[in-house]
Amino acid sequence: MCAPKVFVVGSLNYDVCLKQERLPKEGETCFADSVEYCSGGKGGNQAVQAAKLENQRGKPQEL
Repeated sequence: MCAPKVFVVGSLNYDVCLKQERLPKEGETCFADSVEYCSGGKGGNQAVQAAKLENQRGKPQEL
């Protein structure tokens, strides 16, 4: 018997987060202190969790 496959329909986002100590004043140009890249989105998050469930249990799970 073949194991069921997980098919996720949703979005996958790639965020660029710029961090600085304070918000800029109106019309002010500021430079970021650091940059962080994060992935997410509903579809991306669901796919990651389904893979984690499969690895924990040793077989795919119904969601």
